[in-house]
Amino acid sequence: MPMSENTTINVSIASESAQLRNQLQTALERNGLCITVNEPLSFEFISKLDSCESEVLIIDLDENSVIDDKLLDEVLENISIPIIFNDVAAMSGLNSKALIKWHCKLTKKIIKVAGYSEQFDTSNLDSQELICRPPAMYESQEMSLSNIHLNHLKLAQNVWVLGASLGGPEAVKRFLNSLDPNIDASFILAQHLGSNFVKLLAEQITRTTPFKAMKPRAGHVLRHGEILVTPVSERLMINPIGAVELRELQEPAPYSPSIDLVIEDVAKRFGTRSGAIIFSGMGDDGSNGIELMSERGAVIWAQDADSCVISSMPDQARDTGLVSFSGTPEALAKNLNKFLGVD
Repeated sequence: MPMSENTTINVSIASESAQLRNQLQTALERNGLCITVNEPLSFEFISKLDSCESEVLIIDLDENSVIDDKLLDEVLENISIPIIFNDVAAMSGLNSKALIKWHCKLTKKIIKVAGYSEQFDTSNLDSQELICRPPAMYESQEMSLSNIHLNHLKLAQNVWVLGASLGGPEAVKRFLNSLDPNIDASFILAQHLGSNFVKLLAEQITRTTPFKAMKPRAGHVLRHGEILVTPVSERLMINPIGAVELRELQEPAPYSPSIDLVIEDVAKRFGTRSGAIIFSGMGDDGSNGIELMSERGAVIWAQDADSCVISSMPDQARDTGLVSFSGTPEALAKNLNKFLGVD
């Protein structure tokens, strides 16, 4: 039975450990599942399950887990969706290969209990030659362990802003396809576009590059190899523990989203471990934000005029005197590989 691109399984995760929750979320999302709630188990957590249309609940348990009797009764008596109790103790001490195998087996179990066995190809899961994601999401591409980059499990330390407007999406995809897939970096894409296209752009980037792009969700912990597509109507922030915060915009900006604002927020949070690349686009968005980023010791690069559809935005950035390197999307990627020590 063929699957549409929108078909997935909504999974909720309950665990006292933020680290374990986020590791599990990363692994399951890379296997094509959608994590709708990721929090400690509580009555408030349970109340969210219906509204977020969760289809499977995973509860992490270890020998130190203590669940209130009333809360446990609520779980066992009133939650109608399948529940999987994940044994954290059994996962401790596993090496990377064994941990990936564990997550693949867990994915297979989720697919089975949710009733999607016919729609997902799990025939090769035990041998780890697996398309864990819905086949339609990746068309003819195959997902194997060689495509799962372990560096992408690391919490974000180096965060680069990709600022783009007209002509930007194609340039950004060329750039990403020229990067080393194991690069120790996360990206925040600030692309001028309508609010209805944020999710679509994220899906296109995920489908056509080695990196996972997503529409930001509050509480998601950013990791290397991930790309957040900046929302149009909310301010995207990364808090001190690396989690996404979505805040109300205090004042209107000339462009949506504001590349200046995104660059400034990333510079304040990550300092010398941040950077910005200004790609093809009209106007001057980004040219103000890079001043603060430069003051914080970060580097700023720009797409060269000849390879742009419209070079106004990178030209304006160059006019500030703060751009230290210009090149084609491929040259920018090669330079970043070298800058971060992977080439």
